[in-house]
Amino acid sequence: MAVIARPNDHAENRLLASLPADEYKRLLPRLEPVSFSLGEVVYEFGGHLDYVFFPTNSIVSLLYTMENGTSAEMGLTGNDGGVGIALFMGGGTMPNRAVGRSF
Repeated sequence: MAVIARPNDHAENRLLASLPADEYKRLLPRLEPVSFSLGEVVYEFGGHLDYVFFPTNSIVSLLYTMENGTSAEMGLTGNDGGVGIALFMGGGTMPNRAVGRSF
């Protein structure tokens, strides 16, 4: 599992920053920075989950696509959370579409 690294500047992910030092150290070898372009799909509905992403300087829109093809934004995740958390809970697929957005 790869995740966005906790940087050493003001844009760090607050969820990672709130971890106890020993828990963060345990995750550190598996953290790596990842960049997404504006509008790039992070996860597709029903897509297989391989990674958990912890945004640091962007937000990720969680979109629900309806039967007629229209979509509605049902949530946002920024530097206070993560995307793909279902992987921690034993889920293997994404229940919605996740798209990267910039601040």
